[in-house]
Amino acid sequence: MFFEKKVLHIVPHLDFGGVEKHMEIISSFSGYSKYKHVFLVIGKGGTAEDKIKNNNSEVICLNLNVNVPNFLNIVWTFIYIQNIKPLIVHTHGGQANFPGIIAAFLSKVPVRISEEVGISVHSKIGKIGYFFVYKLSHSIIAVSDAVKNNLKIQGLVNNNKIKRIYNPVLFSEQNRKIRMGCDPFKIGFVGRLVCEKNPIGLVRAAIILKDKYPYFILKIIGDGPQKEELIQIIQKFNLSKNIELLGFHPNPEELLLDCDFYIQPSIAEGFGLALCEAMGLGLPVIVTANGGMPEIVDHGKTGWIIENPSPENLAEAMYLFIKIGRLKLFEMGISAKESVINRFTPELYLTELEILYQELTNRKFAG
Repeated sequence: MFFEKKVLHIVPHLDFGGVEKHMEIISSFSGYSKYKHVFLVIGKGGTAEDKIKNNNSEVICLNLNVNVPNFLNIVWTFIYIQNIKPLIVHTHGGQANFPGIIAAFLSKVPVRISEEVGISVHSKIGKIGYFFVYKLSHSIIAVSDAVKNNLKIQGLVNNNKIKRIYNPVLFSEQNRKIRMGCDPFKIGFVGRLVCEKNPIGLVRAAIILKDKYPYFILKIIGDGPQKEELIQIIQKFNLSKNIELLGFHPNPEELLLDCDFYIQPSIAEGFGLALCEAMGLGLPVIVTANGGMPEIVDHGKTGWIIENPSPENLAEAMYLFIKIGRLKLFEMGISAKESVINRFTPELYLTELEILYQELTNRKFAG
């Protein structure tokens, strides 16, 4: 017997990142939901785990290796699904989709939803595995049209099974004030220091920008495996006065409030949560034409979209924004805020998500 209104969200980790913040928002707005939301973590917990528990939501951490395939993950996930007995299993990201959907199928969970959060190019074996996982899913959520199109192009899922639902964003209530004067331009970036986010390309762009306009400070907010390499580049090119490595911060918007604009140099970006949060502060943005970001930014009005995330192109875009001047950037930032503030709210997200939950549940029990 499955609990009538219980949803089990399965995620790889619950420390910090886009998926983690997504889960925080679901738990924070559980009062708007018709369902009880429970969270199962394949790997380790952390910052987001604590926040979700503070919202009085149940969290279970398995502390397993999240690498796919790992059949031990399927076994332990199966065991916990049997104990929790959810009506719906909703998995988030490839490292959770594989064990979560297979375990949910073996447990005969009535509704199984896998969510794809990024743009991946799978190997031949990987394609077979994920084709199988998506076959066992009643629906696949894509966090952007770009993610949806990528799944279709790779032939992993039928179009009628895919539903695009944008991630929810919790916007800050703080208001950025216009900065005038001759002090250095401040540029913000928030993200994990990993290849996909392209922080090394951004730092190399700062080297080029310094030759054109040395009066800037680039704030890099985040942590990750590329941190040491970034430190070495900064030291080698004497960029310590131009680049601040601020590490992970639980509330990055506090560090962005005095920035003049924001840059997201990602090579791959399924949605762009940090981007939306920056725009919600009233920051104009520079993004690459990768993933879901062009669906969020209106080129020339709320920000600037560059085709190639090379250091040269990133530097050119940053120099362009500096030449535009603070008044014009502030006006662009107002447009950026207006474009996102009512588009990605948690309330709208939960409404759209629960319509899907209900449709799938009705279809299951009608048959």
